[in-house]
Amino acid sequence: MAVLDGNWVVAVLTELALGPLHFSEIISEINSVDEEFGRRTHDRPLSNAVLARTLDRMQADDLIVRHQDPSPHPSVRYELTSHGQE
Repeated sequence: MAVLDGNWVVAVLTELALGPLHFSEIISEINSVDEEFGRRTHDRPLSNAVLARTLDRMQADDLIVRHQDPSPHPSVRYELTSHGQE
């Protein structure tokens, strides 16, 4: 249960349950859902800094994995690990 502690962990897990996403897609999806439901669970939008810290912690807790696509324009995707899917 300790790995689920945090204001945004469950929201990130919910979004990534649908498949891998880029940082910008995660923040956009979470903030649009939060806005749609009137910010009942969070008093302000998710910021880039807070999402970055949340993703770092979730990686350390083995809930997600970060993939960097090799290309001339690097792209980073986040995906649930098997532990995160549980």
